[in-house]
Amino acid sequence: MLVRDLAARWLDVYVAVNNKPSEAASKESVLRVHLLPAFGDLTLDELTTARIEAYKASKILPKDPL
Repeated sequence: MLVRDLAARWLDVYVAVNNKPSEAASKESVLRVHLLPAFGDLTLDELTTARIEAYKASKILPKDPL
């Protein structure tokens, strides 16, 4: 199973039932804009702590201008 497949199921089964529409929309937006482009095509086994930490660092650390 790919991360994008699990994310779609999570949105349908959990988020839609347990969140206000505005919160559900916010979570869908974060997935679509940030997480799925980075992780969507990975299998669940490929989604490791190291990959997540590298992604987080890439969003936080300043880019080297050189």
